Amino acid sequence: MSEPSTLISDDPLSLAKTGLLAAPYSTYRIGGPMDAAYFPETIEQVQALLKSLSGSLTVLGWGSNTLIA
Repeated sequence: MSEPSTLISDDPLSLAKTGLLAAPYSTYRIGGPMDAAYFPETIEQVQALLKSLSGSLTVLGWGSNTLIA
């Protein structure tokens, strides 16, 4: 699989990384492709991201005991 892509702009949603598999982010190392993944580095990025999203959001955290199907 190719390297994840990151879009760059002022839009918080541009922090989305696509082309990632969920497996490396879960304890069981099981999981297929994610629609998008966000890795905010500051509280401000988290706040901007939450204000920008219009839909469901799943917070994975460390992925411990998580099975993604």
